[in-house]
Amino acid sequence: MGMALSIRKPFTEVALASAELTVSRLMHGRIMQDKPLADDSKLVVYHPGFMAWQSTLAPIMYQAKTRNHRVYDWAGANRSDSFWSSLNHGPVTISLDDITNHLLHVFNLHGGGQPLTLVGHSLGGAYSMTAAAKLNDMGHDIVERIVTLGSPSSTRVLDLDHIQVENNVKKLFRRKNPDDHENMIEFREYAEMAEDGAIAHIPTVHIYSQSDYIVDKSVSSVIAEGRENIEVVSSHVGMPFHPLTQYMLMDRIEQPYGDFTPFNFEDEKHPFWVKALMRKNQWHEEHHPDLLKDDPKPQAA
Repeated sequence: MGMALSIRKPFTEVALASAELTVSRLMHGRIMQDKPLADDSKLVVYHPGFMAWQSTLAPIMYQAKTRNHRVYDWAGANRSDSFWSSLNHGPVTISLDDITNHLLHVFNLHGGGQPLTLVGHSLGGAYSMTAAAKLNDMGHDIVERIVTLGSPSSTRVLDLDHIQVENNVKKLFRRKNPDDHENMIEFREYAEMAEDGAIAHIPTVHIYSQSDYIVDKSVSSVIAEGRENIEVVSSHVGMPFHPLTQYMLMDRIEQPYGDFTPFNFEDEKHPFWVKALMRKNQWHEEHHPDLLKDDPKPQAA
């Protein structure tokens, strides 16, 4: 039985991801067509998942560009001319210093007056949260909000307990990112700080799925101060392609700075297909954290 389950999950994941990519292509250009453009342009930095290229986030990055937001790759995208080296191999290869230095560069590139929005898929979401915690520790309060997609949002990411499918992913991550490496020690330290409230003042949205056969929903959704959880029906790999994920992501990114409000499922502004595809999660509604509505000014670097 265990063998059957371990085989079924990867095949289900691939089938769901293929369907999501197909639907995304069919709906290309129509996902946000009825939603007015935001009043202000955001600075958005995207972080891919483990062993993924920046191109895996192309659909959601393109969506942001078409809505006049300023979009940036993660720190590892242009690390070298090697196609293989531009993958997200984990904290040992791309350290938190690399990430935070890149974020500070993007922030200062636009005059240091506009805060950043960080978006991450899978391990990229963990990068976003730990980087925000480190920046805060450094005295740079420059992150406006964080949105994760199927990301391990707990320090359990470092123990890999969240991985549902027993395959070579765990072994590969451990081999590339040994626990005793200084980069992993630092990553764990700031992951724990993020979990313990270091980024509680930053509205953080976790988009997760019970159909995610890679990262378990117990760690991809978090009940804590300043956190919002939105459930979609999606695979893990296909989440950046999923039309509903793209809609939710843009809706969360375009929340006014300093006036971040939870997603309202019943709001008439949402098109009918969003309501049809969205799964309403009563458990999270009953335990929904209050999101802070303060308007802190970003600190110049």
